[in-house]
Amino acid sequence: MADKLLEIFLTIPALLIAFSIKEYARARVADMLGDKTPRLQGRLTLDPFAHIDIMGLIFMLFLSFGWSKAVEINRNAFKNPRRDALKVNFAALFSNLFVAFIASLFYVLLIVLFGERSDTMQIISLVLYYIIMINVNLFVFNILPLPGLDGFRILADLFPSLFHKIAGTIYRYYVIILIAVLLIGSNLLIYPCSYIINAFINMWAIIL
Repeated sequence: MADKLLEIFLTIPALLIAFSIKEYARARVADMLGDKTPRLQGRLTLDPFAHIDIMGLIFMLFLSFGWSKAVEINRNAFKNPRRDALKVNFAALFSNLFVAFIASLFYVLLIVLFGERSDTMQIISLVLYYIIMINVNLFVFNILPLPGLDGFRILADLFPSLFHKIAGTIYRYYVIILIAVLLIGSNLLIYPCSYIINAFINMWAIIL
């Protein structure tokens, strides 16, 4: 019980960073492309309180499934709505992968320089590992073409004709698909997640 509570406590910084960076990246790129909606709504910040949904955070901590406050985008403000929306969604999607990449550098650097010779070092390394793990998990999960996820938005803009053919079916069976992903798909998603995590850590271990 104590170990589980410690894990939950150490996961909080990772979730705050993951959600904040993701929504900030979406807001920043949208703002750069001419949509001032995120700026007007106070989302052009790294402050976690601007991006975190409390219930979504609690669900993520205890059920490993949650959400943040989605940044609202006005596609009509873009010069090229489809192309610019793609840039926004790709920025949000790959921001999590970028954070995991950088966190893995500090994780390996910490172990190389200091090892885990004290409780403090062990806690810091655990926090860094959770940052890597959660950001990679969010990246892989958000690739899925499900409503509300970046993969769904990207599919709509990259392949509009295919999207219109399957969107109705996805919306119709969305709840069933989501439950299946959470119950069954999580066991499958662990493989690409583990591969990415190990690739990052091993790469930095070789370099350092």
